[in-house]
Order: sequence, then structure tokens, then C-alpha cells
Amino acid sequence: MKKKILIDVDDCLCENDFIKEINEFLGTNYKTEDFTQFYVDYVIGSEKKKKEFYNIVKDKNLYEHARVFDGAVKVLKELNKVYDIYICSACVWRCMEKDSGVFFKQKYDFLIKHFPFLDPNKFIFTSTKNILTADIQIDDRPDNLLGKSKTKILFTAYHNKNLDDKELKKLKIVRADNWKQIGEMLLN
Repeated sequence: MKKKILIDVDDCLCENDFIKEINEFLGTNYKTEDFTQFYVDYVIGSEKKKKEFYNIVKDKNLYEHARVFDGAVKVLKELNKVYDIYICSACVWRCMEKDSGVFFKQKYDFLIKHFPFLDPNKFIFTSTKNILTADIQIDDRPDNLLGKSKTKILFTAYHNKNLDDKELKKLKIVRADNWKQIGEMLLN
């Protein structure tokens, strides 16, 4: 029986167009590395302005031009030969819960396009990942890794790059900066 892996989408497999949309809305030139916290919409300002922004975003496909991270396709193809891979991604956004349904389809289409070798019956769309358990879990948010998975890998992202390795060790989480490192961890 193959070991099970849970893998997140956003900031693990790809970078979506969310910051690009913020830049278009505000007329700014933010880059991912300008942020250190997960929720970047604080730069928009007032709740009224955020509501206006999310009203626009719900009608855009944030995954149409998402940048797939280097090595993700190649390493997942290899992992898929020896592991039972489940994609587990949050699709309900706290700022627009009732309108979040569009993101399920966008992520699904993104996965089918870029990772056609994965089984779509193993795509899990949720926002509460810490209730799921696998042999290995890969995510960019440490709070999503607090469940009972045996091996927990934190994929380095803009919002977790400053987390102390000592703190991660206490939580029994190891860090991977890229898909090459994940391949070295799990395929050797």
C-alpha cells in the first residue's frame, strides 16, 4: 500500500494572480517578497475598499496565469509513481465566503491543465486542513500542519520565511524551500 501525501496548491504548487490584482486595483507595484504575513489584503485599506476589490476579484480567474513553481510538475510526476497523492486546497475565502464557489472551479481547471497525471478524484477542496491525516503533508501554512500527519513539510513562502527553525522543530515540521528539496526528501 502506498503512503499518502496531502499537497496544498497556493504557495506550494503555484503563485496565483492575487497580488497582480491588488496592484491593478491600487495602481501599485507590490511583489510577493514585499509581504511577510499571509493576508496581504491589508494594503487595500478600509473595509469598504476591500469589499469593492473582492467584488471585482470574484469575476476574475486568479489561476488562469498562475505561475507553477519550478520543478513542481517533474517532482509530482515522480512522487505519483510511489505515493498516493491527494491535493488539498482551501477554496473558501474568509472575506467572501458566499462567493468563494468560483475558486473551486478555477483551482480544479488549473490542476487538470498543469498536473493531468493526478487523479481528480483525489482533489480535496476545504478550508479546514488540520482535520485531515496522511503519512506526509506539504503546506505553506504552519497552522494547516498541526494535524496528525506523520511527516509535515512547510513549503517556504513569503509569509513563513521568517519563522524560526527552532519553533518549527518543536512542532515537528521540516522546511523545504523548493520542489527539488522535496524530491530529495521523498524520492531518495
